[in-house]
Amino acid sequence: KEAKQFAAGLGFLLLLLGSFFYLIDKNALRSSGEGNDRPYSFSRVQMWLWTFIILGSYLGVFAATGNYWSMNSTCLALLGISSLTTAGSRLIDGNKEADTIAKHEEPKQLRKSRGIMYDILSDDKGLSMHRFQAMVFNVAYGLSFVVEVFSDLTKTSFPVYDATVLTLLGLSSGTYLVMKTSEKGKINLPLNTSVTPTPN
Repeated sequence: KEAKQFAAGLGFLLLLLGSFFYLIDKNALRSSGEGNDRPYSFSRVQMWLWTFIILGSYLGVFAATGNYWSMNSTCLALLGISSLTTAGSRLIDGNKEADTIAKHEEPKQLRKSRGIMYDILSDDKGLSMHRFQAMVFNVAYGLSFVVEVFSDLTKTSFPVYDATVLTLLGLSSGTYLVMKTSEKGKINLPLNTSVTPTPN
């Protein structure tokens, strides 16, 4: 049993290290396109966050207690929402790129990254309320999930979110995707420079 706990602890450390490298990588969590200074993608960061929270909690609990907690429907729903958001975002970007090619237009240039927080909260017009709302919900329930798990390790299962909470997270992600379809045009950058971006 101790060997399995050690393996789980090692797995958690590797997950932590891997998540850090994903965060600083020039491609993994950034928008599709060319260049090494592309902005971070909201949908990819969201998927990274929930993968780290759920898998990290699973490994952390096993390493600390030696007890195996099965993934429940809440874990699967949270991973599903983030995965579908990322897939939808990629589909929207692909459709826009195809439309650009069909119209024989110049590919849209990416705005340069201004840091992960600014990037995921901004669309082509600047800071965006629907992105802020989605981020707040994901961070709040992500922290709630972690606190509930590690505040009482005598439990035998992960937190269960009711349909209202899951619907709220799904709606915030859905709103992000709907608004993303209209993210076109130019964005004003510092020094009065403007470029036409590819949406996050």
